[in-house]
Amino acid sequence: KATDHERARDYLNQALLVREDEEYGWKRANCLMGLGNIYNTLNKIPEALDKYQQAAEAFEGEYYLANMGAVYSNIGNCYLKMHEFDMAENYHQKAIDLRMKLGSPYPIGVSYFNLGMVYKSQNKLEQAGEFLNRACKMKETLGDKPFVVEINKEIDDLEARIRKNRTA
Repeated sequence: KATDHERARDYLNQALLVREDEEYGWKRANCLMGLGNIYNTLNKIPEALDKYQQAAEAFEGEYYLANMGAVYSNIGNCYLKMHEFDMAENYHQKAIDLRMKLGSPYPIGVSYFNLGMVYKSQNKLEQAGEFLNRACKMKETLGDKPFVVEINKEIDDLEARIRKNRTA
């Protein structure tokens, strides 16, 4: 995760070879998700998106809802980085919908944050504030202090942009 991305990529590709006989397979999909994460970290977004989409297909084939929510969130973040906001919003909404069905608060809070960032990037400041505040409340309840700090920085920036727009 920290620095040796090439070695991690090699191990994940070796693991994929071991799993190549599986048409879907959640273990194979997790390897693909790991490769997507490496490419995403390296800012190789098209490669990350390709791996995430392959993982999504596998998770969908096995109907692993929690993993589907995670991969949809990752796909949404790729589209956000590519400034394809409609696709980013679509995938983040799919992630929220699945995560709401599962009811686990941690990933729901992440999805609220991600969708808030999509709206913030589009300058839809009211919608961004709504989702960022939802994320903040959920993360405060869970005691996730580092994430609350990150969310509050985004909310502060958002509020500054709103004030600036009012005076402009």
